[in-house]
Amino acid sequence: MWLLDTSTGFLEWFDHPSQVKFAILSHVWFRGQEDTFQDLQQFRAETPDSVLERVSPKVQRCCKTAREQGYHWVWIDTCCINKSSSAELSEAINSMYRWYQQADVCFAFLYDVDERKAVDDPFEALSHSKWFTRGWTLQELVAPSEVLFLGSKWRVFGTKSTLAEAISLVSDIEIEILTHTKPLSSISVARRMSWASHRQTTRVEDVAYSLMGIFNVNIPIIYGEGSKAFYRLQEAIVREIPDQSIFAWGDLDDYHPDAFPDDDESDDPDGADGSDNKSDNLSYVSGDHDWLDDCHSDWSTGSEGLGSLFAPSPDAFTTSFQFWLGKEVIHRIPFDEFRRTLNIDAPTPQYVFTSYGINAPFPRCKATDQLGLNLP
Repeated sequence: MWLLDTSTGFLEWFDHPSQVKFAILSHVWFRGQEDTFQDLQQFRAETPDSVLERVSPKVQRCCKTAREQGYHWVWIDTCCINKSSSAELSEAINSMYRWYQQADVCFAFLYDVDERKAVDDPFEALSHSKWFTRGWTLQELVAPSEVLFLGSKWRVFGTKSTLAEAISLVSDIEIEILTHTKPLSSISVARRMSWASHRQTTRVEDVAYSLMGIFNVNIPIIYGEGSKAFYRLQEAIVREIPDQSIFAWGDLDDYHPDAFPDDDESDDPDGADGSDNKSDNLSYVSGDHDWLDDCHSDWSTGSEGLGSLFAPSPDAFTTSFQFWLGKEVIHRIPFDEFRRTLNIDAPTPQYVFTSYGINAPFPRCKATDQLGLNLP
């Protein structure tokens, strides 16, 4: 891992970054305005005594902030990765989530936020910042234990902890995740995917690569493969995480037009039968379950993912699947509990990846005509 000396502007290599105290920067890139690894090496060779005088104002202010906070080393993604080496670039992308975890502090630089206004109304200020629309900044928000938010003047206007409520409203990420009082692994795959919906990356492959740390998986970095990277990410998730909520994507209304009550019924605070148990809307017929052993899915079918087992992008997880009547309804449960709930004798699912797609077993059960979302 390359780290930048905040006093000299020199880049130094560390084999074990976990043994080094360093700060890390999270920011929005501006094409053509960022210092590269090669730039800093050139500055050092030409003018070793004045490297920091030649770097961009962003790098200068980041180093100054780090020094003021007591840090001799800082990591900045634009200039601390030798992108001319494909091996080094791949290692950095696969390690990035861990590096943000290991950093003592993360400086989140929001160039479009006025610090004074942010102090008065954090939600209003944060909700208009481009930082919350970028794909890579998701893991840069979730991974570090300590995040300092700095506005356009490089002044701190809050931390991830003090701004947790406003950040949660803007990002749709649970406060417990932001404050690290709940493990990331306890959140369903579908829910984590929904955090990335409507975020953008410059390169389409980075939609997938920026999410590897969120799911604790690794995949080869292959720029040029396009949207196939996101399908490979989902394959890796299926192999590593026993959570079928990854298949709960798309708009429920598009597939089940009768899924929700009519408008004149939706005002009823109770269930259709007068009860207050919303899960009564869903019923299973005991003893009438088939285990489908030959469900194949060609994950490349359809430009919009229709007919595919996997979603075409994280945007597909921004749906009515996520919440119903103020409750999260997509969550993982142990498979033994699933079997007991449906009263079925089924083997633990095994996903077989073939050249024709994925061979996966799924339960089939009868349900009432009107589907409810609060599963037992």
